Amino acid sequence: MKTFTILVICLIAVSAFADIGKGDVLLGGSLRFNTSESQDEFYSSGTPLDRTSSGKSVIVNPQTGIFVSNSIEIGLGLKYIYNERKYIEYDKDKKASYTYKSNTHTLTVLPYISKHFKFNDRFTLL
Repeated sequence: MKTFTILVICLIAVSAFADIGKGDVLLGGSLRFNTSESQDEFYSSGTPLDRTSSGKSVIVNPQTGIFVSNSIEIGLGLKYIYNERKYIEYDKDKKASYTYKSNTHTLTVLPYISKHFKFNDRFTLL
């Protein structure tokens, strides 16, 4: 049932773009959020240590394109990525011995060219 639902949604989304033509504008993009936590044990100079790590990331990816013909789209996307990580290493007595934090910001420009295949008046493959 899940596969059928996904297939129907894809077909509706594809057919929604069937009436494309020169000069039409296509807007899209994605937004993602992720968190993670882990705990492990390792040895440093023969000393057993516990390490806890946690992090989160956010990815924003807006895109826009314009059709220069009935089947060719050129566009531009931006991708912003924010990552935050924190590591804490403990000795076996649970006294914090080392803390490391990292924050990164990435911005990428993503130009693209896309060819769309129109099978009939109601069905276009992107």
